[in-house]
Amino acid sequence: EKPMTEEEKQIYDKLTKIYDVGEVTAKDLIRRGVSSIEDLYNKVNRGLITLNNKQIIGLTYYYHFLERIPRNEVENFGNFVLSILKMIAPN
Repeated sequence: EKPMTEEEKQIYDKLTKIYDVGEVTAKDLIRRGVSSIEDLYNKVNRGLITLNNKQIIGLTYYYHFLERIPRNEVENFGNFVLSILKMIAPN
């Protein structure tokens, strides 16, 4: 197996951030000519590349999944859940 070029390493890093795309799948996609997330999206839409359902969801929401949820938003949600639980089971 030949070493990856710098460009291939960059797309590899992005592809492995797609949910359910591991090292082997990412390398296979690169071998098949995928050059970016947008390129993969277009090839999947044209039927040139097939992904499983989990991978399609990961690709569809790729940029959303990369976003960090602000800590205060998580804390607010946690407090909300706790308040509901205390109403259901006060003890």
